[in-house]
Amino acid sequence: MMVAIGRGLSWLGPSLFLVGVITALFTNIRFGAIIMGVGIVLQVGADAIHRGWRRPVAVIAPLIIAVALITVALLLPRSSI
Repeated sequence: MMVAIGRGLSWLGPSLFLVGVITALFTNIRFGAIIMGVGIVLQVGADAIHRGWRRPVAVIAPLIIAVALITVALLLPRSSI
């Protein structure tokens, strides 16, 4: 069961990141950055399920980047283009 969840997240994470990049480029930077952050979190979750929690630095560093990306995106005004 965990293998199936990990494989699904390993496809969903990068695809959400790509959707976030396209959203940031063509519509709204704020929503694109939030979607990119969620994509990073899903990819890290898939890696953690696949490899286990044996490498905490490989798990924590991308999560810090994702949280920073989402925090900065939420601080942007709603009309940011």
